[in-house]
Amino acid sequence: MSFFLELQKNHSSTPVEKSIINYIINHPNEVIEMTMEDLARETYTSLPSITRFFKKNGYVDLTKAYVEK
Repeated sequence: MSFFLELQKNHSSTPVEKSIINYIINHPNEVIEMTMEDLARETYTSLPSITRFFKKNGYVDLTKAYVEK
């Protein structure tokens, strides 16, 4: 299943995770070019939150998530 479909089906998310999910879904083209630090800044979260989010969803980092896209 693609990364974006998994995000849309993720119903048991924390408020921080929902913020990250919403940003990724609403800005897919921009996110592909971002670093994890950029994503943290744009979602008003922290780098550790972004890291935990991707690890929780089975990805090492942003790049690995998009490879499946």
